[in-house]
Amino acid sequence: MKMARTILFVLLLALSGCSRFEHVKGVHVLLQKPEVRQRYGGEMGALADELKEAGVTHVIVPVMEDGTAYYPSDVLPQRWEYGTELLAFRHALRRRNINFVAQIPIFRDDYTYRSQPAIRAVDEFGSRTGSENLSALCPTDPDYREYKLKAIEEVMLILQPDGIYLDNLSFPLEQTDICPDMLVAHSRNYCFCPMCLKSFSEHALIEFPKTSSANEINEWILNDHENAWIQWKTGVITTFMEKANKRIHNIDPECKIMLNVLPWKEDEHNRGRQRLAGQDVKTLAPFTDNFIIKTSCRIPDENYDAIRLSLLEELENTGTQIIPTIQLEIEPPHSAEKDFQHSLQYFKHRVIVSDWGYMLKNRRYLNIFITEPII
Repeated sequence: MKMARTILFVLLLALSGCSRFEHVKGVHVLLQKPEVRQRYGGEMGALADELKEAGVTHVIVPVMEDGTAYYPSDVLPQRWEYGTELLAFRHALRRRNINFVAQIPIFRDDYTYRSQPAIRAVDEFGSRTGSENLSALCPTDPDYREYKLKAIEEVMLILQPDGIYLDNLSFPLEQTDICPDMLVAHSRNYCFCPMCLKSFSEHALIEFPKTSSANEINEWILNDHENAWIQWKTGVITTFMEKANKRIHNIDPECKIMLNVLPWKEDEHNRGRQRLAGQDVKTLAPFTDNFIIKTSCRIPDENYDAIRLSLLEELENTGTQIIPTIQLEIEPPHSAEKDFQHSLQYFKHRVIVSDWGYMLKNRRYLNIFITEPII
């Protein structure tokens, strides 16, 4: 009897390990892409069939952007005229046992940026103009935070996703290319708007020098109170994540939560992930099932994997997993297809590919994606 209990315990451990390391072959699908619309029109079943044939397990779908909902929404100010197609796509995926993951941008929104200039993010030089290309918003504004939380709840109720992918849940990051040290070193720090400064002052229990200009106060914070500044920023992001987690799981406790984080090691770029983005994976882990890493840079798979392993070290004993994303290049060199195949094989158990529409346009990529990875 004792031996039987021991064997049962070992089997349960093995099964729990399998579920924690579930196979993920994910792909981003944007229904608004010309390539997608030209191939499928409104035939969502045909699209779902091809995804199933390609062995896809998770489909990441943007459900809103810049104030426009791609589904019938009462929360967002605008609706996409073909919004019922997203509902049809969601049902088609469910019938084929493919996980539907709703991608939601958080602190980036062009509609709000244009319509509410008072909550545009302010950089360390006291300027809002630097955030214009990013459509970047103040992460502490309570009304905007509640607006996005209500949007998340609405998506949960209407689309009933298997997962929620939170994008741009960070302080603004100025550089789109996040690999070169020189570019990252010159990234501006956000957010120094009056609301953020007040929140930081209350968090750090400090008073700003009364005779100093705004720029001098910002410089004083970064020079003399950097650790408190980083702690405050990570707290702003983590508290939003905690609230999002609660609202998601109040509706569906089984819904998996994915969060896009900077693909940097903890101490890289002077703690850049925390210092610039406000993302501390240790405090975010209790509210996140999977951290997604992606980069626009071409780096060897081994180096990319080293970043993944470094993140896992930070997340030791949490159960949260890391999923790399392969970004397909718009103008690929001759070696790109071979590199793509190698990457799919290297990360074969857990991987996301950036764009189904782009693979439709470049069929050789699609052929590789359909045949790889082979588990």
